[in-house]
Amino acid sequence: MVAAGVTAPLLLGTASPLRLVRPPPRRGRLVVVVAPDMLSFLRRRLLRRPSGASLLRRPPPSPSFPPFCLPLLSCSSRPAISSSPPPTRPPPASSSPPTHSTAPNRRFPDLITQRILKAALEGAHLPYSRDELTELARHCTEKENDANKVERLVTKSAAAMLLSSRIGDRFDAICTGAADKGTWVRIFQPPIEGRLLYGAEGVDVGHRLKVQLVRTDVEKGYIDFKKIQ
Repeated sequence: MVAAGVTAPLLLGTASPLRLVRPPPRRGRLVVVVAPDMLSFLRRRLLRRPSGASLLRRPPPSPSFPPFCLPLLSCSSRPAISSSPPPTRPPPASSSPPTHSTAPNRRFPDLITQRILKAALEGAHLPYSRDELTELARHCTEKENDANKVERLVTKSAAAMLLSSRIGDRFDAICTGAADKGTWVRIFQPPIEGRLLYGAEGVDVGHRLKVQLVRTDVEKGYIDFKKIQ
């Protein structure tokens, strides 16, 4: 699947829908927060598994992510679908933006790529102009974002319903987002994210803190906490 996604735009010789991941907006904070925990985690793994072969074995399932995963995910950028000319020479796999091409039955960008591939292999005229591809890429990104918003709302509403009987309870938490629009924390038991409504001053991504649940709104999916330590 990855090979098909990377090689398709190289084969086409024209624009195709690409999934682009922009650089994280808070790369500096990502390095400060994630690097020490990641190195510590890998060091423990290496000390526990001294042989090279054992490192290839699948570890037993864990009920939670390692501590650096949540800040890593929160500081990462969301992918977007774009159209751009293919590179003139194959870049490294890590830097090559993949195209959508392997699931035309459930993703419209994949269907677009399949149509372009079919036309290219048959030597026929391409079914889309560059302007049409640009507009389709914008539309697909917009609709994907809309679907993600609905999915997040359903998840947040379910989480708010789960916590509705625990107003006043205290939880260990980690900050997963800090911006002008608000500060967000994630508690561990149960693993649910909510807004830090009170006491957000000085709290940044990766900070550990204790919070108290102060309000839930199932209809709007609101889960509000206040900092107590």
